[in-house]
Amino acid sequence: MTDWHVAQKPATAAGTPGYCAIVSHFPNAPLMTYTRNKTGKASLMLDFENAELEKDRKYGVTFTVDGEAENFAARALSKTKLVFQTDNDRIYDSFVQGNPVTVALDGTAGVYTLSGTKQAFAEFN
Repeated sequence: MTDWHVAQKPATAAGTPGYCAIVSHFPNAPLMTYTRNKTGKASLMLDFENAELEKDRKYGVTFTVDGEAENFAARALSKTKLVFQTDNDRIYDSFVQGNPVTVALDGTAGVYTLSGTKQAFAEFN
């Protein structure tokens, strides 16, 4: 079973919009942090714990949802963490509906399936 943690950060007086974040560690898969604000702007951070990424280098990440693949350019924050912007409603909708999402990081042998999201994303909304 995957444990989920959901948190909200309110908008600031300086005008920075608030957002909601959801974090989970999947068995045999990366740690995932997904954030989204009320306007639908979202980012996804993946921590591939055993990766050896080059900081600030761009990497390709492929998400496969319902058999359809989509590629994203992600930036390495550290030797294990990647982040990218995604306003892709298909990925969000798959998380909300609890559909499995497969993640593949270019240049590695790792392919990970993210599942069990439906209950957590009910709280996220």
